[in-house]
Amino acid sequence: MAAISCDAKPKNTSTSSAPSVVSTPALKSGPISQTNKFRSDFKKGISLGLFVSKKDDPVYEFSIYKKMLKEIADTGATHLSIPVRWIQKDVYQSEIFPSPETTVSDTMLISVMKEARTLGLKVFLMPFIHLKMRGNGMWRGTLEPKEREKWWLQYRKFIYHYANIAAENNVSMFSIGSELSSMRDPNEWEEIITETRKRLPKTQLTYSANWDRFETFSHWDKLDVIGISTYPPLSQIKNPTLKQVNAGWGQFKHRIRNLMRRVPAKRIIFTEAGYSASMNAAKTPWAHAKKGDEVDEELQALLYHSLLQTWSRPKYLDGMFIWNWFGPGGPDDNGFSPRGKKAETLLKDWY
Repeated sequence: MAAISCDAKPKNTSTSSAPSVVSTPALKSGPISQTNKFRSDFKKGISLGLFVSKKDDPVYEFSIYKKMLKEIADTGATHLSIPVRWIQKDVYQSEIFPSPETTVSDTMLISVMKEARTLGLKVFLMPFIHLKMRGNGMWRGTLEPKEREKWWLQYRKFIYHYANIAAENNVSMFSIGSELSSMRDPNEWEEIITETRKRLPKTQLTYSANWDRFETFSHWDKLDVIGISTYPPLSQIKNPTLKQVNAGWGQFKHRIRNLMRRVPAKRIIFTEAGYSASMNAAKTPWAHAKKGDEVDEELQALLYHSLLQTWSRPKYLDGMFIWNWFGPGGPDDNGFSPRGKKAETLLKDWY
């Protein structure tokens, strides 16, 4: 099944005011055992999309990010993922470029990274391609550029631009790509890994593979950690129980264990993991809820409970990054953000 991934998650949305965190009741599934905590070396991460649309007002833009960074730090998170986007018009084009409406400025990005470090958060920089136009079944995992060599030239320019920024700003982890399932080309990836390693000799390198195709990436042995964008379907049942959702991880865990046999020296990190507050979140975790869809905070929190409980113990898991703190949050928001929802209370309990 092809995932919709980041392209279907929050875009250039303006946030006029960031809601304060609200206290929420315990889950129906019961309180969480205080013994079920992560290892001390576990990367407790949260992603922050720099998606404020008022980019012509940097003071306002930074004020939103600064407030959200403080909220993220207050959860107990130790790491921050920052996704950064350049544009490709459609799956067939070969041009990749920054867009004033979509791409955060380098100056703002650097300011956010500095603020994150001030709050004690280690930074994971994750560049990804944002498709401007998508037909049915088209996303960045199905790219078919007409001029493939030109596309790779453009892509290298994109990745090296952010690798240089990462080198100058003490970034702890860097992704060379995200969910580019159709762009296999082993020699191209070899060149990108080699060159990025030269620019970032002390930074952990990863690649964010999609949950349904992470076995097909050819160069896990040359990267420091295996990255997986983690959105497998967990239940087709309406209003599933925690036990039913936990059972839904079975096939995904089996595939990961098989991969670990191939590259036993590596550890895995969930570069993205999260759920919308909508009724379909267990069936299609990758999909963004539609405007007007009913809010289901309870299911979102239940799915978080399952994610955190299921993956707190495997020693091969290096950490996870919750997608995505950006968004209005609160009990009326059916989006991915856990802000001001039951999922936030749960996350704080674990982090």
